[in-house]
Amino acid sequence: MYDCQSDRYTGFTVSPTAAAHCRRPAPLAADVHIRALPGQLEVLTELALSSERQGYLAERRGTGLTVFGVTLGDALALNQAFGQRATFSAEFRLGTPIRFHG
Repeated sequence: MYDCQSDRYTGFTVSPTAAAHCRRPAPLAADVHIRALPGQLEVLTELALSSERQGYLAERRGTGLTVFGVTLGDALALNQAFGQRATFSAEFRLGTPIRFHG
């Protein structure tokens, strides 16, 4: 309630859990799985270094590489830069929708 005589709100509280729901949603991100095309294994090293410079964790296994928690924009940029020598796969999904309680 607003008290115009003292120019302040009274009886107004925000719970910490309610405030957490008001935060900006996290960017769309996913783990990106990358396979080198035949004869192009060196691309995995280049991709891992490029990803780690951007702050992502990368794990190599054989002819594949997984880069964890990559945003959609960064995944598209990696695909554009290295897509001629590797195949990329990822599943981007939004989190649980925000629910309003009234």
